[in-house]
Amino acid sequence: MELNEIKQYLRIDGDEDNELLSSLYLATKSYIENATGITEDMAQENGKLKELYNLTNKILLAHWYENRVPQMTGPNFHKLDFSLESLFLQLEAEYLKMKRVDEA
Repeated sequence: MELNEIKQYLRIDGDEDNELLSSLYLATKSYIENATGITEDMAQENGKLKELYNLTNKILLAHWYENRVPQMTGPNFHKLDFSLESLFLQLEAEYLKMKRVDEA
């Protein structure tokens, strides 16, 4: 995914946050892989996963970008948006299906 696509999704016009956005993008890719087993390469090679992976990446990046101040207490402490949790579960399920096919 290109930086311009991320900025368009977040509705950012300027270049002040380019370094931060690039850093967050790298972190989201690692987070998604650790949470689901799906790598960016796996997603891009599988048309079924590509858009789901990219959407998950954008939503997670937006969440981290918009919540840069750590929240230490309260009802939302360590909670991700329900839709993001659901996307992680879908990606993980696809990974398990792919793994099962590879092992067969």
